[in-house]
Parts: sequence; C-alpha cells; structure tokens
Amino acid sequence: MERLFERLSGRNDEHMEQLSERLPRRNDGHQIQNDKINAYMVRKRNNAELVNHILKNLNEVDLLGEVGR
Repeated sequence: MERLFERLSGRNDEHMEQLSERLPRRNDGHQIQNDKINAYMVRKRNNAELVNHILKNLNEVDLLGEVGR
C-alpha cells in the first residue's frame, strides 16, 4: 500500500510541475504594466535631457534652470 501511495504521489508531483509550467505566472500582467511605465519614464527622461542640451547650447539654462530633474 505504501509503495502504491509513493508511486501515485510521485506522479502527482510530476503532473503538478507540468501544469504549473503551462500556467501564466501571477505577476506577468504587472510586469508588462511595469515595463510600459519604465519605457515611458525613459522616454520622458530622454526628452528632458534633449531639452537640457538644447538650452545649454543656447545659454538659456541660467534663466530656466534644469528641465526634467
């Protein structure tokens, strides 16, 4: 009887592992959302750096200060 239980429980573990590999992870949706937010923040920072570069070349930074920081 114990051997039968060991065989069945071993098979259940294998099946559970296979099933869990097929299921989406709990945080997948949040990760996608976070990736979008991070991409937005990078674009925003790059835009601010571009504006800073333009303003520094025009010697206008003293009047306006640092943009985006």
